[in-house]
Amino acid sequence: MAHPQYPGTPQPNRLAQELSPYLLQHAHNPVDWRPWGDEAFREAATRDCPVLLSIGYAACHWCHVMERESFEDAAVGEVMNREFVCIKVDREERPDVDRVYMEALQAMGGSGGWPLNVFLTPALTPFYGGTYWPPLPAFGRPSFRHVLEAVAAAWRNDRQGLERQGHALAEHIAASLGGVRASGIAGPDLVTAAADRLKAAFVPQVAGFGGAPRFPQPMVLDFLLRCGAPGAGDMALATLRAMAAGGIHDHVGGGFHRYTVDDRWLVPHFEKMLYDNAQLADAYLTAWLVSGDALYQALAERTLDFVRAEMTEPEGGFWASIDADSDGEEGLFYTWTPDEVSAALGAGGPAFCARYGVDRDGHVDGRSVLHLQVDDQAPSASVELATLLRARSGRPRPATDTKVIAAWNGLMLGAFARAGAVLGRADYVQAAVNAAEALLAGHVYREPSAGGQWRLRRCGLMVDTVDPVHPATRLRRFVASDAPGQLDDYAAVAVGLLRLYEATGDAKWFAVARDLVETARERFGDREHGGYFDTPDDAPALIVRPRELADSAVPSGGALMAEALLELHALTGEPAYRAEAVAAMGQAARLAEAAPLAAGRWLCALLQALEPPACVVVAAAGEDDPEADALLRTARRLAGPSAWCCAVTPASIGPEAPAVVRGKAPIDGRPAAYVCRAGSCSAPLSGTGALSDWWTRDGSPA
Repeated sequence: MAHPQYPGTPQPNRLAQELSPYLLQHAHNPVDWRPWGDEAFREAATRDCPVLLSIGYAACHWCHVMERESFEDAAVGEVMNREFVCIKVDREERPDVDRVYMEALQAMGGSGGWPLNVFLTPALTPFYGGTYWPPLPAFGRPSFRHVLEAVAAAWRNDRQGLERQGHALAEHIAASLGGVRASGIAGPDLVTAAADRLKAAFVPQVAGFGGAPRFPQPMVLDFLLRCGAPGAGDMALATLRAMAAGGIHDHVGGGFHRYTVDDRWLVPHFEKMLYDNAQLADAYLTAWLVSGDALYQALAERTLDFVRAEMTEPEGGFWASIDADSDGEEGLFYTWTPDEVSAALGAGGPAFCARYGVDRDGHVDGRSVLHLQVDDQAPSASVELATLLRARSGRPRPATDTKVIAAWNGLMLGAFARAGAVLGRADYVQAAVNAAEALLAGHVYREPSAGGQWRLRRCGLMVDTVDPVHPATRLRRFVASDAPGQLDDYAAVAVGLLRLYEATGDAKWFAVARDLVETARERFGDREHGGYFDTPDDAPALIVRPRELADSAVPSGGALMAEALLELHALTGEPAYRAEAVAAMGQAARLAEAAPLAAGRWLCALLQALEPPACVVVAAAGEDDPEADALLRTARRLAGPSAWCCAVTPASIGPEAPAVVRGKAPIDGRPAAYVCRAGSCSAPLSGTGALSDWWTRDGSPA
């Protein structure tokens, strides 16, 4: 596939028309890659040949390695093009496709991971797969070319056998992802059982769960901080402190990497994902609220400041990820040698190296990952770190995937909104508002039919275009991909917008959140068995319509839906919301009891259902009321990390506002606080003293 004008350069393949930065990385491979869609499926049926489905994402190190070694090799490309219809998928754009075929790989005995390479029949039924295959036999694995040729030969010589294998895999996938889980009882005993299992799995010597590789588990940490079980909060605080000291934390630039390859939080896989940093910023904020330790507040702020600086587009949306590699080397941007540190810090270099573990041996190809001893407080800023940040800025930067993914943006705007409200940071609240406005402008739309529902696109990105009227003028516009919004997109955005309503008192955020939840209830709900599917009822069909209860790196869409429904119940008093959330939690109860590490967000929702948090409404006479601000700060301090605390004015209590704020007014011209729980509200409380006295007397939950 040589380019006609540049014979030494591959001609762009069909991926050149795609939006995804990951797919565009493969647009010049000598492989006739096609995007997931009907055109590719028809070609496979016409040729009656297998499909090679390859799934990855932009920040994936081994995806880059396999591209360099195999997909850029013309001889390998010739075999792929001759024997298969080749499809590339960005797993972040189509998590439903990834989920189905990852389940197939794991059923074959594979350990999972990316790149995910699966061979399918023309009917899209999987029959063989793997992850990374080297260009030559190595690591106990055959070469990729050998795999290609062996699969092609098997298709020619034993097609019926492959189809039988595929049929068995399809039945397994349908049972695993499409079946209804056995229900259980989501009650207080489940909280106790989950906390006990987590205690048994905790490794205190290295402050975390399980062995290598080690992942942050922010949803589980959040549950432990909130559940009140003996010792649970201490496990979470110790883990968050160890992560802050370890190499998973970018001490120079802020933010957290995806995971560490060891069990000590030391050597990371260097990609940075938006969803990790959203959830960890939130967990550190909760840790500060629970413990009062300023270290956790500093880590929350440092993480949010990193996202504002490195992962936020000018229009307000948040980008998906930052790559692990630069100049083709993993971690080169983030690691140091003693000579590099001394060149930047001068005489202070040796002391810094001793404190941050930089030595001649290093951790990655002779280069060291900055880390501290766990009992050494990680500073939120220092002159030395700022100097290293300036020095690092001159290095080749890792690539950024500039996709704006709805679910991940919902998590991040929620983290900014909550931190802005709790910490009194107007800049954080504004960052959340900007992100929400960007989502409404690009991702949220109303169906064209009269009275159409509000719908949500999963992802897209801002692109520069030429003004057709003034060709010299460049325009920026949002272009959405064809990927339909998934359950977690609707639910995460709704939860984020409800947090933004809490932070601003602007009822339009509540109204949009409620509309999205109503669409999700109709489009994703399983009317026969209850619970939710991951894809809407009008999405292009897969071999099974997936429904996954377990959390992955991002929360389960069902758990996020339960959280949104419980929040709506607290704000509106409508019993159907709570009933639906409780029913969904019942479906996840057995998972939460047996494998709480996979059900952290469900467990957080369960806490919310068992002990509904207080809703504190501060009624102010107008904007910029210092006495109302003081009441709100006092309410947040007294009510704990799960409470909903919001300031409203008469102008903000319009027809879109929920029932909990209606009828709340200042008393004798002074702001008043109303504490509402379980359908009833306190008398109006004027002044921080009156609110504190009420909380001491009546504030503990019934």
